[in-house]
Amino acid sequence: MSFHSWLQRLQSALAQNRGQRQHRRRGSPRAAMYRPSLEVLEDRLTPSFGWGGYLSEPPPGVEWAPPPPLFADFTSDGILDRLSNSFGWVAVEPGLGDGSFGDPIISDLFAGSLAVADFNGDGRLDVVGANAAVWGPDDAFGGVQLGRGDGTFYGLEYFGVPWDPWAIGTVDVNADGQMDVVIHGNVYDPGYPYSREAFEVLINDGNWPPRPRSLRIGNATVTEGNTGTTAANFTVTLSEASTETVTVAYATGNGDAFAGSDYQAVSGTLTFAPGETSKTITVQVNGDRLGEPNQKFVVNLSNPTNATISDGYSEGTIVDDEPRVRISDVTQSEGLKGQKSLFTFTVTLSAAYDEPVTMSYRTVNGTAKSSEDYLSKSGTLTFAPGETTKTITIEVKGDSKKEANETFYLDLFGLSGNALFTKNRGLGTILNDD
Repeated sequence: MSFHSWLQRLQSALAQNRGQRQHRRRGSPRAAMYRPSLEVLEDRLTPSFGWGGYLSEPPPGVEWAPPPPLFADFTSDGILDRLSNSFGWVAVEPGLGDGSFGDPIISDLFAGSLAVADFNGDGRLDVVGANAAVWGPDDAFGGVQLGRGDGTFYGLEYFGVPWDPWAIGTVDVNADGQMDVVIHGNVYDPGYPYSREAFEVLINDGNWPPRPRSLRIGNATVTEGNTGTTAANFTVTLSEASTETVTVAYATGNGDAFAGSDYQAVSGTLTFAPGETSKTITVQVNGDRLGEPNQKFVVNLSNPTNATISDGYSEGTIVDDEPRVRISDVTQSEGLKGQKSLFTFTVTLSAAYDEPVTMSYRTVNGTAKSSEDYLSKSGTLTFAPGETTKTITIEVKGDSKKEANETFYLDLFGLSGNALFTKNRGLGTILNDD
């Protein structure tokens, strides 16, 4: 069939089914449980995909989407991202440029069959999906989300689809320069004794809403310091400049870092004047001399005006800068009877410090026994300011027994509060050489 005759057939189908469009788009009320806030979402947008009828064979030139995952640049950085189904929802995993992918960005489009195209002509990739019916023929639905170019989407719109969609594809069926959608599946038709195979056409009328400006906040990492405060700066960006004033509220929240002791809580409102696209939230982090793991707090955005929030959650990481302490392991032969072997364990600080760092140590039996195989030892170790290495020597007794290799331990404990252990047990392995 030629494109011209196919187009005439399509126009005829459009005329015959024009009165059915609203019914087809809304479907059964039972579908609302799978289409959250359907009426609100539909009222939010002017419908842009209109039902174009069913065909018995696909339109020429249709490109059928492969099953997920799909690979395309959704984040506008020139690197392919991965689009997939994550627990039934559309997820964009940003490509990192080395063949791996970052954490998924989850959208609220319930994912079935998926296709990708620029439906609104803004140069950013959009996603359209079709989902099979669960409760009945009118329960199937499809949806489209428009890409912001950062891996997130907006403007969710729902429409009716065949009750059992098999595949989804894209093609400019009416040669108007706008990409349309074709869905291949089973159609419930009261005029047939059973369901029938068909190709549903959805015509893109180009009447898409303007792209809403969106706000997102980045993470921040700061080294805490020993005294005073250090600024952790969080950058909030507006996707594009606005002619209106944009505002958004912000507030800090505890993670395993706590306001007052670890950082100073802040809250307020950011105001983007017309033309501005970037603002900074500054959180003061308290310095101390406590050896502790790195800690996190959060900054959240809320209540925007004249914009939406695409990413309103951020983490502030407080990097502890007190030195880390670790002890080495030692493996050595025991020697012959009457001889002794010296096992020297090295204790290191990760960085020189401006205060003394102290700790205690002691030997602990393993399969090797003190007095019989080695001489027990305990004491105190002190790193003077600027020192980073100390040694502890344990005397091991040689013998003439044929026996398995034996072990003992050298434990560090009682560390001063201005440092943190990363490895506080050294393993001594006595190799039998008889």
